[in-house]
Order: sequence, then structure tokens, then C-alpha cells
Amino acid sequence: MKVLHICQRDDPATGGAARVAVELAKSLPRHGVGADCVFVYGKPGPFSEELAGHALHLRLNSSRDAWHGVHRLRQLIIRGGWEIVHHHDGLIWTHGVSGRCRDVTVVGHGHLSPPPPSGRWRIRLAHRIQAARYDHLFAVSEETRADWIAQGFPAEKASVLANGVDLSRFAPSSAGARENLRKQWNVPVDSKVLGFVGRLDSGMKGCPEFVELIARLPERFFGIMAGEGPDRTSLEYQARSLGIGHRIHFTGLVDPAQEVYPGLDVFVMTSRYEPFGLVLLEAAASGIPIAILPGSGGAVSLGRKLGAIILSDRSIDSLAGVVGRIACGDEGQRRVCEEALRPFSWDRVAATLASRYEMIFRR
Repeated sequence: MKVLHICQRDDPATGGAARVAVELAKSLPRHGVGADCVFVYGKPGPFSEELAGHALHLRLNSSRDAWHGVHRLRQLIIRGGWEIVHHHDGLIWTHGVSGRCRDVTVVGHGHLSPPPPSGRWRIRLAHRIQAARYDHLFAVSEETRADWIAQGFPAEKASVLANGVDLSRFAPSSAGARENLRKQWNVPVDSKVLGFVGRLDSGMKGCPEFVELIARLPERFFGIMAGEGPDRTSLEYQARSLGIGHRIHFTGLVDPAQEVYPGLDVFVMTSRYEPFGLVLLEAAASGIPIAILPGSGGAVSLGRKLGAIILSDRSIDSLAGVVGRIACGDEGQRRVCEEALRPFSWDRVAATLASRYEMIFRR
């Protein structure tokens, strides 16, 4: 069996969907499934190196080139002989192409919940067009699956496929690694360091709450914000306005992300909406205690499985108190045993996906 994963860009900064596609494509061959990724926009990037010859590129500049892309993608699918096309991209025109290819099973990956009924009509229309093409949907959490079903997607065609973590890359590190990172960040050795990893998108990720958290804590607490996004400039301004610009370090995109976690005392998730929370798995596998502000999506459920401390509300004062106690060891280390993380290894996720591909394809 051969599967083609469709992604938007060969760029880690675009978000977690492409990372999921790449990890699945790397792991599926061990379970009898040939897998490739095609990146619609842009030039070859970091993911191509990981995929070792299994990365393809349409090399379109933007959505304005969609008319050229329709022909290129159609010819690619026909000539490549893929039996399953697996969408991670969220583009209307790519779904139109795959849906019109004969003898091809089309599946979608529910990285996000569908737009609400009150959302913009263009976005809701795009979602309906995409969903209508799917022979099956893989949702990243029970909550995301329920949201799709509530919007009319057939329950019998939707299942949950959790994200995974590479346990060979994310693991507890030495004290030396911790000290080296803190030197790079210009953070005093005896300080307490809180971490945020993700896209700097305040509406979804609750980034201003993380900045506010640092402002509520004593001077020896520092914050690391690893990631890029549309709100970086406003967040830097917020930090300076609160007088804590010297206590928050914006690293930009860090790939691979395991180069951030060893320097942290606590990982903090402030997301207002988080469909899964891949960073929670990464932090847990790295041996870092986790604190979570409640929000919608599946991250809270995942956090419970990982032993995270989950606040009852989004009070920054309450979060500051909890995080302060964790950082000082008063709440215990809250580290997750390897056995609890094993079901989330990419190899196990890929094995589950391979068996489901077989059922869907033979149906």
C-alpha cells in the first residue's frame, strides 16, 4: 500500500500539522506502508532532509498559483500510483484534485475542530467542501472528533488518532545541558525558568497570559518563549511595558524543539484552544513538570494522562502560585514514567494508522 501525505509548506514554522505528517511518513514503512509527503507551496526545507528521498514539492509561490497546481498535483497522484491520499493541508483546491482521482481513497486529518456555525461563511464553506471529499477522518482527540460529528460529519467515518512523540529525541537531559542552555539565554544559574513552546498566536495560544505570568512572579523567575508567529512584536512590547523585557527571552523558532526543554523548570500551557497539545508530550518525555490553564480542545484530557497540574480557571494569580510551588519542588516533580508515554510513540501511532488504512481501503 502507498500513501501520499499532502502538506502546505516544508517549514516547521507553519505549525504542527506538517510535523505530524512527516513523522507518520517516516514511521509507516516499518508497518508495510510506503509513504511520501508532497509540499504544495515553497521550496524544499528542513523536512526534506528528514524524509530522505520521500519528499516532493509542487513549488507553487502562493494560492494565486492554484490553477497551475491543480494540473501538477493531479499528474503527480496519477503517475505516483498512491492508493490513499492523506490531507493535512486544509486547502480547497487540493481536496478538489484528490476527490476527482479515480481509485484513490481520500482521508483527512482533523488537526483542528471545524469552524463554528457563527464563523465566517467562506471558512465554513471551505470546511464543507473538504469534509465532503473524505472517505475517513482521523481526529487528533475525542474532543476534536466530537466537534466534527456535531458539524454533521458521519460518526462511522471518523476515528481518533492521537499524535505521538519521538522518545529517542525527547528524554530527560543532564545538568550540563541545562546549564549550557541557560548560558545561551543569559539566565542566571540560580533562577527559575518557565517555558512556552509554540506558535506566537495570542488568540489561540494565550501568549499574553504567559507574559503576564512572568510579571506576577518574583524577579528570579524568567520566561522562555520558543516559536514564531504573527504576535511576536506585540508580545515583546507587552513584556517591555510590564517592565519584564529582561526576564523574557524570545528564541524564535527552535527546530528541533528538544533543544528547549532541558533548560526549563516548568512547562506552561496557556492555550485558549488546543486540539491535542503535541508540546505536552514533548515536555513530559523530557522530564519537565507541566502546568495548564484550562481551555477548549483535547489538551486538558492529555494533560491529565501526563500528570500535569490543571488549573480550575484561567486566573493568572492562581497559575503564578502553582507554578512557583512546582518550580521550587513543593508540588513534586510530576514527571511521567516512560511506560505512560510508550502508547504515544510515533511507531505505535503509525502501526495503528497502518491497520486503519487497511480497513478503510478494503472497505
